[in-house]
Amino acid sequence: MSNRKENRLELLAPGGSFAGVKAAFMAGADAVYMGGDRFSARAYAESASENSLEEAMDYAHLHGKQLYLTLNTLIKPREIERELYDYLAPLYERGLDALLVQDLGALSFIRREFPDLPVHASTQMTVTSAESAKMLRNLGLTRVVAARELNLKELSQIYQETGMELEAFVHGAICYCYSGQCLYSGVIGGRSGNRGRCAQPCRLPYTAKDSFGNILNKQTESYLLSLKDMCTLKYLPDMAEAGVMSFKIEGRMKSPLYTAGVVSIYRKYLDRYLENGKTGWKTDPKDLYALSQYFDRGGFTDRYLTGHNGRDMMALKEKAKLRTPDPQLIKETEKQYLQKDLKEKISGTVTIRRGEYANMSLEHGQIRVEAVGKEPVQAAVKRPLLEQDVRKQFTKTGNTPFEMEQLQIELSEDAFMPVQAMNELRREALERLCQALVESRHRTLPVHESSFSVNSDKNCSESKTYDFAGIPAVAQISDLKYLPSVLKSSKISAIYLDSACVKFEQLKKIADTCHEQGKQLFLVLARIWREAAILEFRTGYETLTKSSLDGLVAGSLDALQMLIDRKCSLPVVVDHTLYSWNEEAKKQIFNLPGADKLNILRLTAPLELNEKELRSRGLEDSEIMIYGYLPMMVSAGCVRKTTGKCTHANESVVLTDRKGIAFTDVCNCKYCYNVIYNSLPCYLLDKRDSLKQLKPAAVRVSFTVETEAEAESILSDLDNVWDGRETGWQSSRMTRGHFTRGVL
Repeated sequence: MSNRKENRLELLAPGGSFAGVKAAFMAGADAVYMGGDRFSARAYAESASENSLEEAMDYAHLHGKQLYLTLNTLIKPREIERELYDYLAPLYERGLDALLVQDLGALSFIRREFPDLPVHASTQMTVTSAESAKMLRNLGLTRVVAARELNLKELSQIYQETGMELEAFVHGAICYCYSGQCLYSGVIGGRSGNRGRCAQPCRLPYTAKDSFGNILNKQTESYLLSLKDMCTLKYLPDMAEAGVMSFKIEGRMKSPLYTAGVVSIYRKYLDRYLENGKTGWKTDPKDLYALSQYFDRGGFTDRYLTGHNGRDMMALKEKAKLRTPDPQLIKETEKQYLQKDLKEKISGTVTIRRGEYANMSLEHGQIRVEAVGKEPVQAAVKRPLLEQDVRKQFTKTGNTPFEMEQLQIELSEDAFMPVQAMNELRREALERLCQALVESRHRTLPVHESSFSVNSDKNCSESKTYDFAGIPAVAQISDLKYLPSVLKSSKISAIYLDSACVKFEQLKKIADTCHEQGKQLFLVLARIWREAAILEFRTGYETLTKSSLDGLVAGSLDALQMLIDRKCSLPVVVDHTLYSWNEEAKKQIFNLPGADKLNILRLTAPLELNEKELRSRGLEDSEIMIYGYLPMMVSAGCVRKTTGKCTHANESVVLTDRKGIAFTDVCNCKYCYNVIYNSLPCYLLDKRDSLKQLKPAAVRVSFTVETEAEAESILSDLDNVWDGRETGWQSSRMTRGHFTRGVL
């Protein structure tokens, strides 16, 4: 058995609201995670203001618990320059236990401004392998929240290879997309999941058709992207022995009742494991029934822990079961966890001697306080105080978070003290203990000097002298069918070839062909790094280095760490999937641990920033995509497998929503993930004046679901841009993406 069992495993619950925090701790949670009113995922949940966050933090610390703040969104340039410090400083002073972070710029900022504040990698960072976990460890993070899609073997590998604290979701809703890689909600409605404002389009009905127009799903099974909720109760010992130390329940959008009910059951089973290990381990059907009563989306799934995807994981028939939960169960849960207050057991000593000042001392753990009466104790005129009189008054704790477990009394025989004076002394002692427990977690704020400069006018100067024709133009292709057209284009200087459509053994021949036409060849590495991608890279790296490639395109921390470990000398373009929304994030990527051993050529501009935000961020070190279907989701799920069976043929499926809008879902069978693309391509080829002001390091056109003829038409438009002529913008068949809109 793993020695992980020797330490107390952490049960981590959603806060959501102060009522949710109290419910979680009452039911047995060790810590809660909670979003504030800024920079938090689930922006439409009941987010906490600064004052309520501080109240929740004090409550947690009074009870020896912890509160983690979710800062798990991407941060725009002006926000990190002007708002982030003022938001975090008072919470840091108050004793915030840890931050969950997605944005690399925010991470860099926090490590500099609050160096002793523990930082955890949010699941929004898409940690899918030991490589990204290693990179984050080297950046000073203490814990990673693993992607929900990982199985037990992958969880174990991360822990065994890095030794980092490992947090994993054990119960609750599952996104169809890898967390942090979803642009769907932002693309169709401007509400970005990377900003905590997801509108959950994956929970809506769709019709799936194959390339011939045949409908693949039954009309009654239209929720093709809606997963059942996760329930891993029976796998808790396996997860613990794989290295998981924090067991996380999802549910910030849920009620305190849900939180209390689910936490209480997981607390029961974690304690059972800590006491007995795996001996006789089994789950009680009554507890599984109770979990389904708190929330049910058509059943539970634990499939990701033991498999990659499957039809049985999906809530195909409806978004959630519509029924009345067991009223008796709900009543019992409310009575046990919502109608009671959590109390801390304390011990005290009361000393009352005639002629002296009365004294009460209280202890809880290592904290000890003392309160002294305002007047000397009187001599008894009629009836002296008896010990039972003193005990009656000084064991009262009322609405405080305490319960007197042990009280020692030192009382002289002829002493008298009014009841009011005793009550005042008791109240003061309890207040002092409460204050001392809270303040024991407070910190002193480090010295802060603002180092930011506003970049709103960046790249605007000298725009008239900017030689647009000198910008490198590159073409990314996801299929070799586009190669002949791209090779013929006089404006394309480099080709980015998706590794999913080629074997490493083919690269030398393709590179030679590109070089003959005066073009460079870059290989786009896998977007999601799991077993298939890691195995291919490790076994084929030598072939890769001998293939005459001119460079690589890497879109994840996993890929960069793999390249650093192998001292790769090829130039590297960092893709838009490794987000760099702000100047801090850009600097962080160029200065990742070991990045000095790489030749990072440039970054890629994020797809969700608008023109003004891109200007503030700066594009002098980044390329920008000026044409392409935006990838809205990258998923371990497979619609083809859900509606039939996997053919391993990289097939496409067309998903049509309730409004008749069609999205193409491409199966990437080599690495076993799907990519869902927007219904219309983003077209910025005619935005020449805007691009001249932005001064990008390069521009990119991307071909994924187009026909060869459509690709040739776009390449012709690219020629026209360089020659100053009109292009083929058609408002009914194209979109500006986020360039003119951005996201909330």
